[in-house]
Amino acid sequence: MKPALAALALLLAASPAAAQEAGGEDWAYSHDRFLTSAAVTFNEGQEVVVRCRRGTLEVSLRGLAPAGADAEGRRLEVGFGDAPPRPTFWVVGQTLTSAYAIHPAFVARKLRSGGLLRVIVPAEAGGLRREYRLDLPPSPAAIDAVLGECGRPRNDPRDRNRDVPAARSRPGKP
Repeated sequence: MKPALAALALLLAASPAAAQEAGGEDWAYSHDRFLTSAAVTFNEGQEVVVRCRRGTLEVSLRGLAPAGADAEGRRLEVGFGDAPPRPTFWVVGQTLTSAYAIHPAFVARKLRSGGLLRVIVPAEAGGLRREYRLDLPPSPAAIDAVLGECGRPRNDPRDRNRDVPAARSRPGKP
């Protein structure tokens, strides 16, 4: 019986949720002439990236379950901290496993304090529902530097009256 319990303990320790929480000790920051970014990568391959490229701010989630081949956008349920995940709409990246925030400045400001980020990919076309629980380290300096590089404020009073942007039928302007 004891070997079975030991095997179960090893299996639980190797689960995706445990691996995701163990990864990403700190955000990697880089800056050059045309690109400033802050990124954190998790052991299971998920990555959260905030970047300013030639004056355009982007926030992306990478390493998600793939979107459909013809998808331009996808619905994700996103929650920060103890807040329950809410439906949101993200633009699908070229790899189909990445998604880009429609409201990147708002999302970047939510990410900088760190904490639990929950991302739920609903079941699509007979696929399985996937939930990612990413324990983000705080990164106010790195994310503030990216926001500043793109001319976006570190604080925006409108954020107090906003929650995670609700799902939309089509992408809007970032």
